[in-house]
Amino acid sequence: MSGPYDNDDNDDRLPGRDTDPPPAVDPRGERPRPRLIRVSDPPEAGSEAEDDSPLLPDSHPASVRNSHSGSPEDSHSVADEDSHSSAAEDDRDSQFPPDRDSQFPPEDLSPARPRVRSIPPGLSEIPPPLGETPSDAPPVTRGQRVRPLLVVERLSKVFPIRQGLFGDPQFLHAVEDVSFYLRRSETLGIVGESGSGKSTLARAVLRLTEPTFGRVLFDDRDITRMSQADLRPIRRRMQIIFQDPSAALNPRMTVREIVGEGLSIFRMAKDDAEATALVEKALSLTGLPPETMPRFPHELSGGQKQRVGIARALAVKPELLVCDEPLSALDVSVQAQIMNLLLRLQRDLGLSMLFISHDLRAVAHTSHRVAVMFLGKIVEMGPTATVCERRYHPYTRALFDAVPRLTRSTDSRARLPIVTDLAADTPSAIDPPKGCVYAPRCPHAEKGKCDVEVPVLTEVVPGSHHRVACWHPEV
Repeated sequence: MSGPYDNDDNDDRLPGRDTDPPPAVDPRGERPRPRLIRVSDPPEAGSEAEDDSPLLPDSHPASVRNSHSGSPEDSHSVADEDSHSSAAEDDRDSQFPPDRDSQFPPEDLSPARPRVRSIPPGLSEIPPPLGETPSDAPPVTRGQRVRPLLVVERLSKVFPIRQGLFGDPQFLHAVEDVSFYLRRSETLGIVGESGSGKSTLARAVLRLTEPTFGRVLFDDRDITRMSQADLRPIRRRMQIIFQDPSAALNPRMTVREIVGEGLSIFRMAKDDAEATALVEKALSLTGLPPETMPRFPHELSGGQKQRVGIARALAVKPELLVCDEPLSALDVSVQAQIMNLLLRLQRDLGLSMLFISHDLRAVAHTSHRVAVMFLGKIVEMGPTATVCERRYHPYTRALFDAVPRLTRSTDSRARLPIVTDLAADTPSAIDPPKGCVYAPRCPHAEKGKCDVEVPVLTEVVPGSHHRVACWHPEV
């Protein structure tokens, strides 16, 4: 039976409740060795389950903001650890009920992988990222168990389209059956051509547009069923950077009013002086001087407008930052500045980012993991370096083949043409294919299988966490 993570970068078998005692702490102060938990489906009532499931390490989170592992209060001896083990287990069980705790695979508890350092051929013209995320990440409290900040389960968004007054309604499938998770201090890149559903997915995650099916869990709370009143405090913790900075800023408001609007809505400042100080601090994080505050958007350049949009999102101190193609309206030099700015902010503030772009170089530069979307579905997902190197799905391979490459030859006739499988028309989202959504354009499509049966995300190489939805992956 399929679970909620069949379309995600997770293990198909989900862990049961963790009932083993906490690991012993090394008296020398070293990190405790991971204990093993069994992965098995919950047994049916009245039946005895055979304990033949594989053993997996019980992992520990990576970078968690505001951790206090080095404080005296968090240091425990072996005796203290044993005396508080039962209390810790009871507290964790009360916080995470059995039905919710059993849905997260062990992979979700592992630390965010380091940012990719090796760029695939043809993408070498990107500047190196700022800093080293693993070394800059704060330590984790001993015995701490961290859940993903964002979990999306089988999310779908369908727009009704009416054909005249008496015509039958049709439906546009913008996003269909998308599942993924996002750890704290991690960046998940989402790539795909225009019209693949990337921006609609971002808006549905933040409930700027209401999802049709599925649910979104933010910090283990289901926000898809919340009222607007209950959702308002959570909106402060998740912000968005829009694609067009000129359209995203109110032309009648100054920079001070634009950045300080969120502070006023969420009542984060006691008076106007404190609000001005917070606005100035937010602008300084993005590299803008205080002299920018009395200006209007038309007095700023494109890069400065995008920095104002980033400052507006950072002013309310979010935990999740959704970047909806923040580089598409900027020139190349400004794109590099904004990318390095986002990397520095994530390193310094511990932000979780959902980075949406059609630029493969930008995604390879900023993301820990990447998901490739086509016609509203995720067709490939995995660590950025693995996806960029192996490219199992034909659509992923075609996207990389379409990236222009610089040649040393000055003769235009000697330049190699771009060979790609993207020349065929994209199938209609109103009448999507019954089987694989890429079958009409795939050179390896098998008639009677690819056009009839829907592939699911499957881990091609066991243990690689690299999944592809294809009946004939190019291994």
